[in-house]
Amino acid sequence: MIVGPETVTASSTRLVRANASPQLAAPTEADRGTMAVSAFIQRAGRALGLGRALLRMRQVKLLGVHRYTELLIARSRILPRIREARPIAADAGVVDVHMLLNHERLLEGLWAYHSFLRHADIPAAAIIHDDGSLTAGDIEDIQRVLPGARVVTRAESDAVVGSYFAQHGLARCARLRALLPFSLKLFDLRFFGRNSNVILLDSDVLFFAKPSALLDGLATEAKDVPPLYSLDITDNYCLPVGDLEALLGGACIPRFNPGVMRVAKTSVDLERVERHLDHHDFWPNGRPNYYAELSLWAMELTILGARPLPSGYDIAPGNLGDPSLVAGHYCGGIRNSHLYYTRALPYANGGLFPDV
Repeated sequence: MIVGPETVTASSTRLVRANASPQLAAPTEADRGTMAVSAFIQRAGRALGLGRALLRMRQVKLLGVHRYTELLIARSRILPRIREARPIAADAGVVDVHMLLNHERLLEGLWAYHSFLRHADIPAAAIIHDDGSLTAGDIEDIQRVLPGARVVTRAESDAVVGSYFAQHGLARCARLRALLPFSLKLFDLRFFGRNSNVILLDSDVLFFAKPSALLDGLATEAKDVPPLYSLDITDNYCLPVGDLEALLGGACIPRFNPGVMRVAKTSVDLERVERHLDHHDFWPNGRPNYYAELSLWAMELTILGARPLPSGYDIAPGNLGDPSLVAGHYCGGIRNSHLYYTRALPYANGGLFPDV
């Protein structure tokens, strides 16, 4: 399912000076103990089926029985058909296309990649970052649909990135990466892939037309194409506006959404991120804020002078026949999940992938 968090609001507390606070060190024994207990509780809940049952009840309440049933039928019938798609080579090209992927979102991720590569019609390398849950069977599916794709296992990335963080004293970055899986999208790009420019996709994105704005300048292998990002419905930053302005020396870019973006591979300044992570609103109750990675991306892109993608890269678009529509990002909860599985995916299957 594509399920968003409950509403999260930024605290109104003021900016903390960079005189390091001890709770922002690398993961401690207490952190590891807490993570182990949390993992045990999650495993026990999964074994008993409690978490899924409660989530299903909430989703049925929000959608209604009829629409929830529609979602389940569409997902079971159409989602697996990506395994039958015409393979698209994804081993090399003028741009690296990165995605953080987990086992439960494997097929959605393959749909996202296949729709992008088919419409982009340029050679590209797929680099898939395993959050630690991908199986051998998942990797076989990836290679069947995207032959030559690079799958970076969690063990490999932990070793490479962890060593770099340790060598450079990036303790807060290391802690965030250990505790917030989303942060792999922020930290790991520079360590994997061959091209200087990268595109990042979320697994709940579908492309419906050639993403010309996203690709502009890449075919010539330009070294410094301008960074681009997609617009969200509203701001979802974990720091108050005033604190963002104080840290950035001006206004943060508005409505940043990480679903579709283009950046230079080494554009994120990890030392600067380390300093920013001293702000306590990244760590409510000593744990990472759900929007920490998103907020750090917005801060970095502000400094880099990023600009938004044009209209047509939309959040959960409903009018799939709109000729200006390029891509849809179906984030934001069960209602957008229903739209993804019952309308966008069938449209992609029947209209854009006649060979699927």
